[in-house]
Amino acid sequence: LDAESRIKIKHEDLPVIMTQKVMPSWIDSLGHVNNLRYGDLATDALSAKARKNLGNLSRFELGFTGELRLGESVELRLKEENGEILVAGIRSSDEKPAFLSKLIF
Repeated sequence: LDAESRIKIKHEDLPVIMTQKVMPSWIDSLGHVNNLRYGDLATDALSAKARKNLGNLSRFELGFTGELRLGESVELRLKEENGEILVAGIRSSDEKPAFLSKLIF
């Protein structure tokens, strides 16, 4: 298994691709977003070209840094360079990361 340190970025430097409101169907029995949805959010932030290239994806990293709850919104920010795409989900309520994802092609 390959392992690396946590993904570290300055999310302020990443452009906002879209803002998504947390939907009631995303909430689990603990009252926060089900972990499956974070991968969906990262995928939703990708360009059409990147989504078409998902068959060449060699690694998908996802780090949770803060819970999302019903009623919140999340800004999806993205940076693409050198065969890697970084996606940050930033809580609109406090502008702190909810998740960070790295896709390596």
